[in-house]
Order: sequence, then structure tokens, then C-alpha cells
Amino acid sequence: MKITEPALAELKKLLSDNGADGLEVVLQQTCCGVSPAFQMVRFDENDTPDDIEGVKILASDPQAKEAVADVIIDLQDGELVVFNPVCGCGGHDHDHEGCCGGHDHDHEGGCCGGHDHDHEGGCCH
Repeated sequence: MKITEPALAELKKLLSDNGADGLEVVLQQTCCGVSPAFQMVRFDENDTPDDIEGVKILASDPQAKEAVADVIIDLQDGELVVFNPVCGCGGHDHDHEGCCGGHDHDHEGGCCGGHDHDHEGGCCH
């Protein structure tokens, strides 16, 4: 997992502004299969988060940890985005017809939470 330098500053500010200790990885069923998602959390004393670029990330489920191994958190157009190059819907180059957040447009090979750009076959939420 990688957090880009621009995303790091924004993410740390967001966590601080919301009184969160870090992020927790959860797995969600989507139109493209199981995908990782992040939520801000306050950790319990028994939690053992990993430190990624100074941000605490908790992935207590081994499957969740594996799901984010190649994820990149970036800042694009002022918004934090999660790029997952191994997403189930990336790279199949067809219109999702309402998939990926309910928006009807061609994802040009990637699934991209409403952003108008291609991620070379990955997912961006």
C-alpha cells in the first residue's frame, strides 16, 4: 500500500479534523466483486494497526490486508481517491450501466467513483 505525498497531507488533516486515529480497511460487496473500502476510526487498545507513511491503517481481516497490498491513495482534483490496480472490474473496457456508484457512463477500462479519468484498468473510489 502506498500513500502519495499530496494525499498524505490531506489525509492527515482529514483524520485530525475528525478526531480519528487512523483508517480501518473493510471489505464491501460491489458490482465488481469484493472491494476494499476505508473508514476513519478511533482505535481500541487491542487494535494493532500498521503504519503506512505515518498513517495508522487497521486491516484486522487477513483478506482485507491482502486486498489493499497494491492500493495507492492519491489526491486528484482536490479529492482523496483510492486506486486499486487489482480491482475486479478494471480492464474489461465496457459500459457499467449503473455499476460503480450508480453513475451511467463508460469507465474506459477502469472503475472510477465519478471522476472523469481513466486509471489504466484499475479502480478508483
